[in-house]
Amino acid sequence: MRLSGRPVQACHVTNPYHAVSVKAGPETVLPMLDSVFREMVPFLAAAAEQVRSLRRGPAGHLPRFAGPVQFPLVREAFSRQCVPCTLWMALRVLDVLAVVPPSQADPVRHRVKAMGGDAFPHLQIPRLNRVGVRAAVAE
Repeated sequence: MRLSGRPVQACHVTNPYHAVSVKAGPETVLPMLDSVFREMVPFLAAAAEQVRSLRRGPAGHLPRFAGPVQFPLVREAFSRQCVPCTLWMALRVLDVLAVVPPSQADPVRHRVKAMGGDAFPHLQIPRLNRVGVRAAVAE
């Protein structure tokens, strides 16, 4: 695979429940990841806050879309509907980061921090399950 004429270096999770391989990626990817962390972490934090206050349906089911949340997007304030299933996806990443072997934990934390993700591992997301295309509060 090539990106901007240069080979892509290893920067992936080999298995979500086993070893994590994190190495320096191409410099062209770093601004994109910085943007993802700069914009998604505030969105996830706002969505988590909203999910904690939502009325739950049967079996803890949450609506597919909830009320609007605000977050930065290209250095401007932006608002869009909260998508609780996005939190379930973020939890999957956080669960992988939580089981990184100690020998790899510091490089992973350093890499996430260098990409602007300081707050990502500290998000207070309620434990959710995926039910079809919806999220449900885990019990």
